[in-house]
Amino acid sequence: DNLRIYNVIVVNDVDISKLLSNRYEVFCRSKDNKESTFRIKLPREDIAKVLKLLIEHGVQIVEYSDITHDIKDFMLEEDDNEVLYKIRNY
Repeated sequence: DNLRIYNVIVVNDVDISKLLSNRYEVFCRSKDNKESTFRIKLPREDIAKVLKLLIEHGVQIVEYSDITHDIKDFMLEEDDNEVLYKIRNY
């Protein structure tokens, strides 16, 4: 499976979904007074391109990580057949 889910944390209240929404699925936005967190679904080989695009648009990236397996493991613990079906066929 080439599609991955990356957790990206950026400085301040920046909405990166506007920069990436035409190309990638951006979801699970959360923020506090210093950082915003996004999850982005994209092919593994595109992460460097996405990070470069964000930096070119002045976005300060605090951290990024591949959380694909973390989410699948979490969802597999849930007893929701619809969610399990979606995750297994992701």
